[in-house]
Amino acid sequence: MNDKELAEDFGISRTPVREALKRLEDEGLVESVPGSATRVTPLKPEEAKHAFTVVAALHSLAARLAVPLLKDSDIKMMEVSNNNLKVSLEQNDIIQAIQADESFHDVFYGLTPITWTQTTLFIFFRTLCFEIYNIMTLDNLKTIGER
Repeated sequence: MNDKELAEDFGISRTPVREALKRLEDEGLVESVPGSATRVTPLKPEEAKHAFTVVAALHSLAARLAVPLLKDSDIKMMEVSNNNLKVSLEQNDIIQAIQADESFHDVFYGLTPITWTQTTLFIFFRTLCFEIYNIMTLDNLKTIGER
């Protein structure tokens, strides 16, 4: 990530971008090399394993809060997403599988009355998906089952 490019993309000055990147660095989410661009801190496989435990707990909470609010249209959307996930996995299409899984979970994230749960799950899950994709790409696209 380049602070100048990010500032241009967002149409803001570099100062708030630098402050945001510094905060992310303080939290260990990005690392900055002087004279070079900032990059997302790589996720170690052991960290990913523990992160999925946290994601599972948050999914469970979101689902319990959302179930009483589900409508027939929500259930239909979840069924379509689940079918898309099945097809994507059968075709070994990891990108489509991740998108289908996100669509499924987005239904009850959107119904969860606790805003921080939605935001936390959204950021956490998408970061994990991105890291998993990177790990798979770096490992010549080995399947998750081979890892």
